[in-house]
Amino acid sequence: LAFVGRHLDQVNVPPGGWPPFYDEVRDLLQREFAVPDRSDLDAVIAAAERQGYPDDARHLEYFAVPDMPDYVNHPFTLRLARTGRDLLIPADRSATDVLADAGIHVDVKCADGICGVCKCGLVAGAVEHRDFVLSRAQRDGAIILCQSRAAEPDGVITVDL
Repeated sequence: LAFVGRHLDQVNVPPGGWPPFYDEVRDLLQREFAVPDRSDLDAVIAAAERQGYPDDARHLEYFAVPDMPDYVNHPFTLRLARTGRDLLIPADRSATDVLADAGIHVDVKCADGICGVCKCGLVAGAVEHRDFVLSRAQRDGAIILCQSRAAEPDGVITVDL
């Protein structure tokens, strides 16, 4: 956004014209900023949503962890679909930590739920998604293991591992 904002006079109009929500976010695009403020990002996404852009066509990429709600951690069971193995995830540990201790390799980069490297297929279970990567549509079939947990205390989440 910052690059586009500084160089609007040099940007070629895309074939078919600007997207319908361009007028709504033009002021944001003309600002000088290195990394957009969370409220700016939210405004762009809200404008796209108002214009009817589907959820899977809207995506934010964070470079720092946004403010997190005050979540309450509780223990839950992580069931590995390929082996049927159950791992207890205590309230004070993440699924990625317990998986690593059990010798099950899962790539982890940020451990904050903003990069998506530890994304895993979700087979079953109610999840409290605490990530900033997955769209609403993607949350039906995936989980970010470094942050997300079962939605209920002592819940069971089955993943594609």
